[in-house]
Amino acid sequence: MIELEIFYDASCPFCARRANWIRKNDVKNLIRLTDINENEDMLAMYGANIEDAYYTIHGVDKYGNLIIGWDVITATLEILGYYRTLWVMGWPYICRTIPYIYKFISDHKIELSRFGI
Repeated sequence: MIELEIFYDASCPFCARRANWIRKNDVKNLIRLTDINENEDMLAMYGANIEDAYYTIHGVDKYGNLIIGWDVITATLEILGYYRTLWVMGWPYICRTIPYIYKFISDHKIELSRFGI
């Protein structure tokens, strides 16, 4: 049973690297990765703006709820069993900076991919 469907831009090198990491770590096949370039209608079915999806990661949980941005990341880490990482990310100073870090990465993902990140 799929617990999370992630819509990502497969033409973005940064996004494609993250998707490959998820595929490698999802040994129970609980996450479906869907390229938004080929499935714009599917994403729109959940009420998402396709332009926003190119900028910020979107997903749909097992209950059919649209989740966006950092919520997709935390859901992914939870499904993959990265509980220690989630615990550390919950520390007061870290959890306050994560939205800014996510926004920076989202704004600069193309540039970051040039450095192999």
